[in-house]
Amino acid sequence: MIFDEAYKNKIGDQLTRRLAQALRNHETTLEEAPIISSYILDNIDNIDDYSQLIEFLSKLCQKWSFFTDILTLEKTKKLEEQKEEKVKEVTELLKENKTEEAIRKAESLNKEEKKGEPNARTNSS
Repeated sequence: MIFDEAYKNKIGDQLTRRLAQALRNHETTLEEAPIISSYILDNIDNIDDYSQLIEFLSKLCQKWSFFTDILTLEKTKKLEEQKEEKVKEVTELLKENKTEEAIRKAESLNKEEKKGEPNARTNSS
């Protein structure tokens, strides 16, 4: 994922649509909408990278929880991207005949993935 001005604008559009939806669903008020919009506009331009985006969205969700779906989606995208990168690393190790190292990395990836599962059990053996 490339974090650039276009991506930031995409997030801004998503936030705008979610605010409009929150107004339609009575999750917020017309009086509060300009406050929320100002908060977003005042802060989104200061975001320079993905970690700052997540920090901004986290703070936004603390103030107005109806934005949580956007935060969750962004975190999920990043986790999937990291997972894909690790799978590529394992594939490269296998191509280089570094089987043991590939197995260790794959096992590590599997353990990390299970940590993220809501009902994951730890293997005690």
